[in-house]
Amino acid sequence: MISDINLNRNKIKRFIHFDEKRKHKNQGYSSEQIQNLLDICDERTKVIILVYASTGIRLGALPELKVGDLELIDVDLGKFQLYQITVYQGYNEEYITFCTPECTKVINSYLEYRQRFGEKITNDSPLIREQFNPDDPLKAKYPKSITIQTIAKTLTKKLVQNGIRIVKQTGKGQGARFRKDIPLIHGFRKFFNTALMNADIYPVFKELLMGHSVKLDERIYRLEQQAVEMHKKMKAFTDQMTNKIKNCTNQINNLTNEVKKTEREGRYKE
Repeated sequence: MISDINLNRNKIKRFIHFDEKRKHKNQGYSSEQIQNLLDICDERTKVIILVYASTGIRLGALPELKVGDLELIDVDLGKFQLYQITVYQGYNEEYITFCTPECTKVINSYLEYRQRFGEKITNDSPLIREQFNPDDPLKAKYPKSITIQTIAKTLTKKLVQNGIRIVKQTGKGQGARFRKDIPLIHGFRKFFNTALMNADIYPVFKELLMGHSVKLDERIYRLEQQAVEMHKKMKAFTDQMTNKIKNCTNQINNLTNEVKKTEREGRYKE
């Protein structure tokens, strides 16, 4: 006996490629893929890629970053510099991570480019701003933060252009339902995680740099950070006092030399 049941063909079609979707495993970008991306990107897109790849921050964290969330640090007696970045500053999820010297140089170059066209960079300025017309002084002067949608569209375009991602035209907007081998943004986070593991970073610090909570270890880490900050302040104070002592010493030496010179000139006149 045949049951007279109407089947919803559209719903059934969704599960036709179900097994195919499950075969895909999320993986991170490779160093070669990231380098190839950078070769075809403008200054702003380079910053986007390098910040994601060298800090491992999540998609939504980048649009919220302000210039004031970055602190420039000299490493190895000033041989190179990097930025300490405070993510989600002011929120319960706040944590600290770092970017690479390469990323630091690109960020500085990008900020200098914006300043050349009239933007005044302050601590409240967005790290990544929307594109602007350099010939429009008002647009250049008053920046707006880049949006998540713009980041996704910009990176997708570059990934397709570079051949890392292929567009599947399946009709009726079904393409987005197929999982990609490399997630758009999370692929950078996976790259960062792999890089930390390959560098034998202590697991607790790896988790903290990625913004994961590790409970008691996190408290210890924050105390260590506070100790580092206190050390920086004490060093700055010590350097300031040392400079003042040097200046005083130089002034005393100069006065002493002037007195000796005056005495010599007096004897010569006699």
